[in-house]
Amino acid sequence: MYYPGIPELPRNREFFTALLAMNLRLFLAQTGHALYDFLEAVLILNEGKGFYKRPLFRGDVVKMGCDEFQVLWPPRKVRDD
Repeated sequence: MYYPGIPELPRNREFFTALLAMNLRLFLAQTGHALYDFLEAVLILNEGKGFYKRPLFRGDVVKMGCDEFQVLWPPRKVRDD
């Protein structure tokens, strides 16, 4: 799953305030759990077809078509040294 970058805008603060308000409305509206509501919204946009999802950690490899991408961050476990 990819998402678009947000370009710099003359009124960034106003834009991000509006974007945050829309995201809160969309992703906390159903259950109050942002990740669950986000995945439900993606499922609706995908017309009910399931999609593959899993958390990625450093060292994992993602295959897309003929390409492979190695995940660099985050670590699977944070050490407290």
